[in-house]
Amino acid sequence: MQARKVALFLPDLAGGGAERVALSIAGALAERGCQVDLLLVRRRGELLPAVPSGVRLVELGGGRILGSVAPLVRYLRQERPFALHAFMWPLTVVALAARGLARVSTRVSVSDHTTLSQHASGSRERRLMRWTIRRFYPAADARVQVSEGAADDLAALGGIPRRSVEVLPNPLIAPASPADKADVDAMWGVSRGERVLTVGSLKETKDHATLLRAFARLSRPRARLMIVGDGELGPSLRALGDELGITEQVIWAGFQLDPWPFYASADLFVLASRLEGQPMVLLEAMASGRTVVSTDCPHGPREMLNRGEFGRLVPVGDEAALARTIDEALASPADPKIIQQRAAELSGSESMERHLQLMLG
Repeated sequence: MQARKVALFLPDLAGGGAERVALSIAGALAERGCQVDLLLVRRRGELLPAVPSGVRLVELGGGRILGSVAPLVRYLRQERPFALHAFMWPLTVVALAARGLARVSTRVSVSDHTTLSQHASGSRERRLMRWTIRRFYPAADARVQVSEGAADDLAALGGIPRRSVEVLPNPLIAPASPADKADVDAMWGVSRGERVLTVGSLKETKDHATLLRAFARLSRPRARLMIVGDGELGPSLRALGDELGITEQVIWAGFQLDPWPFYASADLFVLASRLEGQPMVLLEAMASGRTVVSTDCPHGPREMLNRGEFGRLVPVGDEAALARTIDEALASPADPKIIQQRAAELSGSESMERHLQLMLG
């Protein structure tokens, strides 16, 4: 690839899956000799220390997301990057509007990482999504969604042709060498065979409450549940753990910049989400060879696990089914090599190359 100036656009570097994807793509572009700018509305977030070498951070400012339109217009006029990739509505719309206002030839690609119609906070936001997607997305040089279901939803929501949305799984760069898990092993307090892990922000859509209730139903007094992640629901979830009488069995590990040792130390990974596009944490767990249990939420897990071939699926919010399935999965773990092979099929090097092709044209 030619050495070109390119930019990636995010709200901030909070510790989510889309942000980790952006950092992976930025690093891959830098390795190929591109001049890479990572544009942030606000320079904040747990992943700031993970910015790859050679990538320049640019804080656009402007307060709220819509306030970043003018700073982005100025950036495009001054820097004139060859390509700009925007992650997640409404930043996708901001990027397309800014290019039009700047009157530059920058190639703009956009990606969404969730089922947008269900992610909307209400009918008003859903109407705004519908209008802006219909108005601006056709002008994008490439449109990406992370699963077939999420792409169908985007096309139906915005009234744009389904064929104009490319389904491209998130690229995943696993560690080249096995994770050093000695310190994490000590955190568990139990030997292998009883370790249940979940990773994700402590917010409503991740539904840790159902997971805690399901864990309390297990017939395994020695089992431990480790929760990796921070968020606004932390205090209420800890209170729920106390109420359920499982305080001594739950390990609150907080946010971790490097989650790989946690996957390596666990026996089972559980995702209890109500809504996902293509969850990076599920990909990471599979790349680590972990047995997985996931809710059958819209839309990524069912596709990733091929309707249950590579992991167990349970109904959303069903604590009894989740408890029963966790017990079954601990008793009958999957073949790690088969799970790792599936992860490679989904998000190996071909996925990264296609992301770069769409961005650079």
